[in-house]
Parts: sequence; structure tokens; C-alpha cells
Amino acid sequence: MTECVESEVLSGVHKNYEHNLNILRVLLFCMNYPKLRFTTECIAVNQGMDRVVLEQEIEGLISQGILGRRSDSGITYYCLNRTKQELTELTQEFLRDWHSHKIGVEVSRG
Repeated sequence: MTECVESEVLSGVHKNYEHNLNILRVLLFCMNYPKLRFTTECIAVNQGMDRVVLEQEIEGLISQGILGRRSDSGITYYCLNRTKQELTELTQEFLRDWHSHKIGVEVSRG
């Protein structure tokens, strides 16, 4: 009985990590190219991500004000709305929280 609950919890945690890792990949891409206007295809190819999942992650970053959206000749471009320093701080905070959460999961399993 415990095994089923544990595997269910772990699969949920894995899905959350996958979501968080996708966001981190977008943030790191933006850190490398802070002035670039990019399309979803650009990041999808560069980071090896599924385009549909990527679009969902980008929408979340837009709603947080981290990315902006522009259209030009029918093509949608995204761009960074934060300075490189702000993005660095966001990424460091994200990694700290992710590491703390990972340690908490490992301790609770142990």
C-alpha cells in the first residue's frame, strides 16, 4: 500500500521537476541571449524541447512579466523583459528553491 502512494507522490514530484526544469531552460537561454527576439521554434530546437510544452512555459513567464511578446509580419517573437542581473537573481532563487525542495523529498523518503 505504501509503495503505491510513494510511487504516486514521486511521479507527481517528477512532473513538477520537469515543469521547473523547462522553465529553467528558458531562463538560461535568455541569460545567454538577453537582447535576442526569439520564436518558440528557436528555443525548441536549441534546447531540444517539445514546442507545445514550451509555449505553455513561455505563457507562464509572460504572465509573470519576465518575457514579452511582439508580433512582426505575422510571426510572434518573445523577448526578455528583465535585465540580465534580474534574470540572474531569478535563476539563482529558482535553483535554491529547487535544491531545497529536492533535499526535502530525499529526507522524507529516507
